[in-house]
Amino acid sequence: MLHFLPFQCYSSCVKEDQRGKSRGYTGGATMANTSVVLNNAVADDQAATSFRQTERPLDSPIQTRTSASTFEKTEPHSLSPVRQRLQKIQVSERAQHIIMNSWRIGTKKQYNVYLTKWINYSRKNSIDVDNHNIADVLDFLAELFNDGGGYSALNTARSALSTFMFFEGKPVGTHPLVIRFMKGVFESRPSLPRYCVIWDVASVLRFLETWHPLEHLNMKQLTWKLVTLIALSTAQRCQTIHQLDIECMTIREDEVIFSLGKLIKQSVPGKRQPEIVIPRITDNVKLCAMSALLHYLDKTKGYRKSSNLFLSLVKPYQPVTKSTISRWIKDVLSLSGIDTTQFSAHSTRAAAASKAKIKCVPLETIMKTAGWSNCGTFGKFYSKDIVDSHVISFAKTIMK
Repeated sequence: MLHFLPFQCYSSCVKEDQRGKSRGYTGGATMANTSVVLNNAVADDQAATSFRQTERPLDSPIQTRTSASTFEKTEPHSLSPVRQRLQKIQVSERAQHIIMNSWRIGTKKQYNVYLTKWINYSRKNSIDVDNHNIADVLDFLAELFNDGGGYSALNTARSALSTFMFFEGKPVGTHPLVIRFMKGVFESRPSLPRYCVIWDVASVLRFLETWHPLEHLNMKQLTWKLVTLIALSTAQRCQTIHQLDIECMTIREDEVIFSLGKLIKQSVPGKRQPEIVIPRITDNVKLCAMSALLHYLDKTKGYRKSSNLFLSLVKPYQPVTKSTISRWIKDVLSLSGIDTTQFSAHSTRAAAASKAKIKCVPLETIMKTAGWSNCGTFGKFYSKDIVDSHVISFAKTIMK
């Protein structure tokens, strides 16, 4: 049974779930007959820290010409050519706002890179952005290719142009010549998975076992251990871990459940938001993410002013960014002997999922835990062979 101490910032947010357990963190959650001594100093670590167009799909009574410079005067990541297109067909401001929200911030940032390149290309080649043809688009993509762009980069550029550029009533990216061009790019410069093999989770777990007991860890060690254990035990992206909120948390005897209040990458209309479940591990308490989580909440309750789970390690203890979460995990991988020049923090998803597959965890369970709806995604991008250190040692011995 869990006992809760008052926490003035969030005491009003406590809810009861259908099983009668406390929902929403209220402060010092401790196990019965267990006391947590908060005697560790916070580590001194600065971790926080378009176009000549042959035919338009929508007729517009306004036939004004738009120069490339017009697109440059809007705010960053605004997909300015798209907004200009909507304005020219007299879409209302409020409708524009909703349409622009259909692209997420990360997608807008990616697209804006190539829209800017298109604007510069149009100016350099004296192309009227309202009177383009398919040859201009193909030559633009060819220029990106000659500058070193691969299939993935050019595919992003194609998608960016398709947000506002149409031929014969269809997005430019679906034009037969563009499709054929992209096939040529793939044959010339194929897009292959980043990893052919993946590191063994056991290497990181052995290292994390050395950071025990929890009461002896400083805040940097405790935070780094917790965030890595969550990444491995849930196979979630750093974006999702970054969004964990204690106001959307349910603590039970054998698990902690986080409901996600914000959209994540795999969020789609009509599909329920996933829940992040952190179970209690009884076989090896040194690797129990739930225990580390409860201890972390106890240690941060004295200065916590935000409901975001992860806080910076130095004053004023603000919520950290997704990049900080990623860096913390990458630092742990490095300390565990993983080559972080090859493997990023995102590799924890492939490592955890591949290990679960080897341990004969059902594919349905792996997909549900990691948030994949298509088994092909797992098979193509995340199911990897694990590096066998014994085979490597054998080869090195033979070659001596």
